[in-house]
Amino acid sequence: MEIYDRFPQLAKIRLFRMDAHWPAATREAREYELAFAQTRRIINKYPDLPEKKVTDFTSDDYRKAFDKWQEIILIYPHTDRAVEAPLRIAQALIELGNLYYNMGQKHFASLFFKESLRVEPTPEGHLGMARYYGNITSVLSPSWAYRRAFYHIRKAEEMVHPGSPMADKVNWAKEWMNYKMRIEGLESWPDKNTKKR
Repeated sequence: MEIYDRFPQLAKIRLFRMDAHWPAATREAREYELAFAQTRRIINKYPDLPEKKVTDFTSDDYRKAFDKWQEIILIYPHTDRAVEAPLRIAQALIELGNLYYNMGQKHFASLFFKESLRVEPTPEGHLGMARYYGNITSVLSPSWAYRRAFYHIRKAEEMVHPGSPMADKVNWAKEWMNYKMRIEGLESWPDKNTKKR
């Protein structure tokens, strides 16, 4: 997931085709090579993966519910149910994302959070993405992930009314990210006592 966010040109890779753009020799070139190799392995192993939708990976009950809500939107667009359907779909995707996140499937959970933002942007969806970017460990440059996390926190901040319970959650997320960045910065600081002489 974060590979496509970091290197969007890799999303165009198809089975056994080498049409990705290679960056100039920079510090990111090694990261790009690793991301390209990982994407290539996944696409070759699962060739129909780019055509899948997020709801293809949900249980039958959720899939039927999503299909029913889509049907309501298309057939009865003038009703109150159709107006509230995108928000209900987004909330269900966020619930699924939180479920998978709490089970330790962070990358899979991020697909649901991102899909919820496509259906209907909500503060909860942005906070889910911020939590994902704040905790991913497979990325080589955490500063990139922190920028993405703060972007989603800022977007959630724009959507909430000051003083609401959701505003408190957004402020807590911002404080948590600042604290996390400081701690990780201090942990990576070289200790003069551990240097070899």
